[in-house]
Amino acid sequence: MNNSIQVNVSKKELKLTPDLPNDSSDRNKLTVKIKNGSREFASFHLELTTAGIDPSSNVEWYKVEPEVSAKKPPGDVTEFDIYIIKAPIPAYDTTIDLTLKAFSIEVPSLFATENLRLTIEKPCIPLRIYVPLKNLKTYPGDAINIIVFAYNLSSQSTLINLKISKLKSEWLEESTTQTFSLDPGENVEKIFRCTPPRSPFTTSKTYDFLVEARTENQYPAKEQGTLEILPQGEVEFNCDRPQQSIPQHKKSTERQRRANTAIYTLEFINSSNLDRQVHLDIAAQERKKCGLDFPEPLTLLSGKQGETDLIARKNRPWLGAGKKLNFEVRPCLSEPNSEQNSQIIPVRPNSRIFELQIQPIIPFVLQLGVGLLALLLLLFSAWQWGLPFQSYHTASVNSVRFNRDASTVLSGSSDKTLRRWQVDKTQLFSLFRNRLISQGKKGETNDKAIQVVREQPGQARKQDLFAVGLENGEIQLWDMLSSSDFPEKRLTLTDTTGKKRSDRLFDITFSDDFQHLFSVHGSGFLYQWDLFQTTPQPQTIVNLERTITSLAFSNINFPNNLKVIFLAGRYNQLFLLFINVNNERNRFLKKLRLYQIVDNSYSEEKRFPFRQIQGQENYIEALAVAQNNSQKEILAVADNSGTITLWNSERLFQCIEEQDPNLGSRKSNIYADGGIISPLSVQCSSAVVERWNDGHQGAAVRSVALTSNACYLVSAGDDGRVILWPLNLQGQRLNKVGILLDRVPDSKFNTVDLKSDNHYIFATSGAEDGRVRLNRRELMKDNAECYSKSTIFR
Repeated sequence: MNNSIQVNVSKKELKLTPDLPNDSSDRNKLTVKIKNGSREFASFHLELTTAGIDPSSNVEWYKVEPEVSAKKPPGDVTEFDIYIIKAPIPAYDTTIDLTLKAFSIEVPSLFATENLRLTIEKPCIPLRIYVPLKNLKTYPGDAINIIVFAYNLSSQSTLINLKISKLKSEWLEESTTQTFSLDPGENVEKIFRCTPPRSPFTTSKTYDFLVEARTENQYPAKEQGTLEILPQGEVEFNCDRPQQSIPQHKKSTERQRRANTAIYTLEFINSSNLDRQVHLDIAAQERKKCGLDFPEPLTLLSGKQGETDLIARKNRPWLGAGKKLNFEVRPCLSEPNSEQNSQIIPVRPNSRIFELQIQPIIPFVLQLGVGLLALLLLLFSAWQWGLPFQSYHTASVNSVRFNRDASTVLSGSSDKTLRRWQVDKTQLFSLFRNRLISQGKKGETNDKAIQVVREQPGQARKQDLFAVGLENGEIQLWDMLSSSDFPEKRLTLTDTTGKKRSDRLFDITFSDDFQHLFSVHGSGFLYQWDLFQTTPQPQTIVNLERTITSLAFSNINFPNNLKVIFLAGRYNQLFLLFINVNNERNRFLKKLRLYQIVDNSYSEEKRFPFRQIQGQENYIEALAVAQNNSQKEILAVADNSGTITLWNSERLFQCIEEQDPNLGSRKSNIYADGGIISPLSVQCSSAVVERWNDGHQGAAVRSVALTSNACYLVSAGDDGRVILWPLNLQGQRLNKVGILLDRVPDSKFNTVDLKSDNHYIFATSGAEDGRVRLNRRELMKDNAECYSKSTIFR
């Protein structure tokens, strides 16, 4: 057998029409069979060449299948298919010579050639255009490029007129027509830059556009596409007179005064690019309490405004000093003629608090003498005999907190008041469960609803400070150990520079050294307040560009003065922010690095029978941190789908150290102060020690709290229940069913706090009905190993 190869081609004449991609006649196809006539195992390759082609060019004008054969033994045959996919040179209506070379890489001496001919016919359509991105999306005011490729498949230079139509001409930054010349076989990229104006009249919908190219000989080529304008803007919610009274003002008509009605005129301004329909959402209890009549849904066209009247009807009492009722109105947006809520366009603000004052029929001055005497007798009886006199909040209770020895509860409410309650720890505790709190002492009235109350960490003896956060972002510091009968307000933290964003405050917390205070807001900002300054001002720590509803400070001390803040909020996302405490007192904390914790325990480990949802309507509502007697820190996380998750903090930190070796180094300072950053994702499903969603029957869990030794967890939710969960040293539930502490079927619990001593567990809660409740339970023997009697209160 000769040391050579044999090449057999199916034909020696090929034909190609340049703009005919689907040629079913196989005119441009060639079958090649190669027989291995050598004594070696060899694989073979094919190569086509022709005169006039640049050897360094990367243009692919033919395709070989397969690209390379497997090694064949002597005498075996390999079959290839060659397709001519484009003209190798810019020539048309002509025939050129091709050289086919077959060779082996393993044995360079094995090669053979064949001469072929290729006829390049005239293209059917000498002009072609192509729009690679036919479905584009943009926001009003943002520029976007519409890219068009033009191809000249003719044999001569052509003058091309390229035009875009169907879009508004004022959206295009330049002319709608471009004229240029193309050489034979050449192509060019052209761009039409489109900027829809930032206006509510740029309606959010899909717009068609047409790109058309013509030559001097009137050969047309067309391509169509779409441009989707995305939703943008907001709906502004206003009311000139949020405080009304019954009877109404003297300028009201006689009929209005006699009808015992109050009218709130609500104004909505639609500055978005979508038509919206406004529905009002008011809690059923507040609606009944204030006698509210819902108006018909209001349709708002894009860029327009509208008004609707909310009417309150309430009978006036004969006696009394009158009533002051508060209710919260939340506008909900939907598409016109639809009742399904849509969150595409936000409402600013998303809710408002309204006030309704009801005056008695008999003037109060006539009742003052008798009423004052009765009040003095009642107060004397309460002081002398311990009668269960209580004054309650008139609106939803948003936050409750024990002081350090559980002798006092501080509560904040949407009625703009702060109240202090004395805890009754006598033996009558179990006999008068609903009368355990003495008279609430009303603090000063604020301009905004109170959102959150937090206590000072540690066991300081000279002061017992609480931080009180208002809806508008203002924070007040109160001393519960002041010498006066009422607590003393020591400091008010507010922005005096006018630079801080005015958005809703969700949560606050102290640092463990009490030198700093942190606050999170609906805009996604985390602010820091340095309490050692005379007039503290907010400093931006980070902006996550998403609502942050809760934060907590880790108790674990790290090397190099590292501290950790847990952040949580929308999309059920949990973040860890490492900060570095500077030794110089007049310097702010330096940010180190932000991590997002990813939990794949359902999809990978199948440890839990359900998946945690992470949609835009899913929020983590509460965080709580405590360290048990085995020095394991437990992080409790609760969300609005009813899920409670317990994490091992130390395992979280280990995952971060394993996945980010730069933690603590200078390289880890990767972003500027106050900048919008992208967190580093860390997968750590192994840190989840417990998760369940059956405690509150799928209702949102609004608040959780741990005893300081992490032996007990309490949760409160929208199902009107407060549940106590005993935990073991690993941070797991002792029982699948918790201990029911309180149940109010017609209300929802917003907040809860937990303390314990050597004998009892104390739980306080606040609900939408304005009540502050207290429960006491004896310590359980089942988790006695978790407990230590080294301190009285935990």
